[in-house]
Amino acid sequence: MPVANTSASTRRPARRASASTTRPRAAAPRVLAAYKKIQFGSRQSVARSLAGPRMAALDIGPLLDAAQRESVTKANQLAVGLVAKKKNVGEERDAIRGMMRWGATRATDADARRRLIVRAYKANQREMFVVHGISELAPDQAALFMRTYFAEGGSMKAVIEWLQIAGKSLQTIQPAPTTNIIIDPAVRIPRPARKATQAAPQKAGFLDIVSDVAGAVGDFVSDAGSAAVNAVTTVVNAVLTAGKSLADAVAAAASWTVSQVTDLVRALVAAGKGVQSILTEALARGSATLKKFVEALAAAGRSVSEMLSWAVARAATVVKDTIAALLSAGKTVYQVIVWAAAAESALALKIVRGLLDAAKTVATIMADVIRLEVALMRKMVTLVFQATQKLADILASIAQSATSIIRTVLEGLLAAGATLAATVASIFTNVAQAFRRGLVEGLMAIGKSALDILKAALFTSAAMLALAFASLMEIFGGHRPLNSAELSAARKVFGWSIDLSRVKIAVASIPADVVNWLNGQRPFTTMYIINFASSAHITMGTLIHELTHVWQGVVAGPVYMVEALHSQFFGRGYEVTAADINAAGGDINKLEREQQAVVVERYYMGKWGGSSWDVATYEPLAKDVYKPMPMTMLPIGTLLPAMLPFRSKAAGRVPRLAIRSYN
Repeated sequence: MPVANTSASTRRPARRASASTTRPRAAAPRVLAAYKKIQFGSRQSVARSLAGPRMAALDIGPLLDAAQRESVTKANQLAVGLVAKKKNVGEERDAIRGMMRWGATRATDADARRRLIVRAYKANQREMFVVHGISELAPDQAALFMRTYFAEGGSMKAVIEWLQIAGKSLQTIQPAPTTNIIIDPAVRIPRPARKATQAAPQKAGFLDIVSDVAGAVGDFVSDAGSAAVNAVTTVVNAVLTAGKSLADAVAAAASWTVSQVTDLVRALVAAGKGVQSILTEALARGSATLKKFVEALAAAGRSVSEMLSWAVARAATVVKDTIAALLSAGKTVYQVIVWAAAAESALALKIVRGLLDAAKTVATIMADVIRLEVALMRKMVTLVFQATQKLADILASIAQSATSIIRTVLEGLLAAGATLAATVASIFTNVAQAFRRGLVEGLMAIGKSALDILKAALFTSAAMLALAFASLMEIFGGHRPLNSAELSAARKVFGWSIDLSRVKIAVASIPADVVNWLNGQRPFTTMYIINFASSAHITMGTLIHELTHVWQGVVAGPVYMVEALHSQFFGRGYEVTAADINAAGGDINKLEREQQAVVVERYYMGKWGGSSWDVATYEPLAKDVYKPMPMTMLPIGTLLPAMLPFRSKAAGRVPRLAIRSYN
């Protein structure tokens, strides 16, 4: 008796100790009872046997232990059946955690357990659930499970699909520092509160439809809340520890849409993978993949700066593709320009060239360059000119801008090596006449005098000098139209060969050095503007002389000014002899420009000005500048008599006019 009592007393504490160290097995009798009802043989039979009450995460391990004690085959069948069993989202979560908990052990058969679990999920085409289960493990266990996953043929596709789902969830989750949900056999796993919709059974066919699997995983990640960032980090690190690389993930996602890749890169960045490393791997897959990942990173909220900083260290085609993708993603040329303006000049130059390669025009680029503050604007103008050498395009793009902007751009161009002569030539050749004035004033604002501008124009060509001077006259001169007496005199000589309404008289206010350099104190004409010294008395003969130069401009263009200057300095000048007139043979165009003006002046003065010049000598030549009024301009009184009905001599009556109606 005493012996028996002693024996009993020594056994009870042992059983309590055993119970205290295996508290999760408290439900073992119920679980073992359920185990005895399982009909092994096929996945379907096992799944049907497990139908019924909800199975908690803590129930999974004891069931698998019982099957494993009997045989590996039964353990495999049970694991496959547990995955195949129809469950709502909450039960699915418990099943994943229970199976991962059973496999996350340091026992000697740990590797076999992990393989069994991976195979079970693969057999049911639910590899993504394995990835999710790994995300909730401690880092060392996650690495072991991920290595087993790939060893058993697990695909990177399922991994990046899980990361994409997680990345989508991260868009709405506000992450906060927290720890992973670590599965430890001795700790009960807290069960997160579920949404009302999660308790509803999944629809029929859930096991065979990947979108439903993805939906369930999405619910899991969303429920993880702030722990989702750590879960993503765990998966990414486990993949790398298992011997895979970021390149493998990028390659697996190469055929995805930008929207899908956006979710993926959001997850990768959350896991600590840098933008530059992601783009480097994307570039290795080719231009199309690079563009897709750039767009995705931009959509995920990564800055233009991060991507351009990476691109400028690479080839020009990479810069072009990166910029094109950024613009396609909704980033603006201005954002790209701002980054370039703050970068080193060599890098900024690559950005400018990249914009041009991405089909952006000089005008498009300059439209944003002129929005920068002065120092950066000047820098970028220099780089745009260096990249393009398109001086004319740059000037045309700013011609309508404020004087302060024009001044800054011109400073940048001259600093970049554009010569004053080339700049002046571009202004008068490639910029619309209406917008030249602002550019000329801009040159003057940076210290280039009117004489500097004219000398630069002459360096290009004499015709350019004429155009430049005409523009300066517009800027400096105070102009007036011809008065009635001047109009009357001009009409007698020129008729309608000159549009006299366009002729302006300018009492020159331009600098004396310009006047003296060009023509001393003599009056001179620039197209429709007749320039007189400020103290000059305008005689009618002189006016007719200068109007002849206007006529020359009408029939010959600006080159007449060059020819007139040549005549003054190197030709016959103002000398007209009888021999010259005879040699002309009645054709005024055979005389030099200044001789033509002298002939017309003498003709006017001899016929209407009271001088003694022989009208008959000069009239045959002077008539060449006269053009009668066009028929369309004849007064109605001139045309009316010809339009009146005529009297027929034969009939002695006025014939009726036939009027045709046009409807």
